[in-house]
Amino acid sequence: MLTKPGAELRVFVILANEIYDEVRIWRRLLRVKREITVGHFGGAPVTLHWTLLLFFIFAGAATRSIVGGLVAFAAMLILLLMHELGHAVVARWLGLRVIAIRLYGFHGICVHTFPETEGASVAVAWGGVLAQIVLFAVVVTIAKILSSMAGGIPWVLDPAFFVWAPLNLLVIFTNLLPITPLDGAVAWKGIPVLLRTLFGRRKARKHENSKDDASKVVSMELRRISRSKEEQK
Repeated sequence: MLTKPGAELRVFVILANEIYDEVRIWRRLLRVKREITVGHFGGAPVTLHWTLLLFFIFAGAATRSIVGGLVAFAAMLILLLMHELGHAVVARWLGLRVIAIRLYGFHGICVHTFPETEGASVAVAWGGVLAQIVLFAVVVTIAKILSSMAGGIPWVLDPAFFVWAPLNLLVIFTNLLPITPLDGAVAWKGIPVLLRTLFGRRKARKHENSKDDASKVVSMELRRISRSKEEQK
C-alpha cells in the first residue's frame, strides 16, 4: 500500500508529541521539592534540603530504632541550625545582610553579603563554632542535673545527648581544620591579626614607657644642676 509523501513523518511527529506529553505528566506526578522553607530569620528563609533524610536513615540504622532515629534527626537539625544561626547573628551584628540559611544532610550554609574587612570574615567564621560551644555547655549542664536525679537521663534522650555532646565536639574540631570550605580556613586567619594587634600595643606601651623614663632622667638631671648652682651661691 502506497502512502502519501510526508505521511510517515507526520505519524512520527504525532507519536513523539504523545510520548512527550506522557513524560511531562509523569514528571509532574513524581516531582519532589528539593527544599522546604520552615521559617525565617530576619527576613531570610530557613530551608531544609531533602538530603537531611539521609541522616535520618543513618541515625535509624545506628540506633536500630525509629524513635532513636527521629530523636537523633531532630537533635542534628538543632545542631546544624545553631551553627548557622551563630554565623547569621554575627553577620547581622556586623551590618551584613543575611540572605538565606540552608540546612543539608550533614552541613549547612549561611548565605550573607560579603564582609568588607578580613576581621569581619574571621568573626563570622567563629560565630558558628561559638554557637556550638554554647550548646555543648548547656547540654553538659542539663546532663549533670538529670544525672543527679533519681531517674537519671531518660533513655529516649540518649541519641540527642550523643549528637549534642561527643558528635558536637567532633564537628567543632573538624570544622576548625584549616581546609577550604571549612570555617577553619578563615577562622585561623584571625590569629595573625590578633598577634599584630597585641604586639603593636606592646610596642606602643614600650615606646611610651621609654619616653617616660627619658623624661624622668632629664628632670632628675635638671634638679641636680639646679641644686649644684644653689650650693655654689
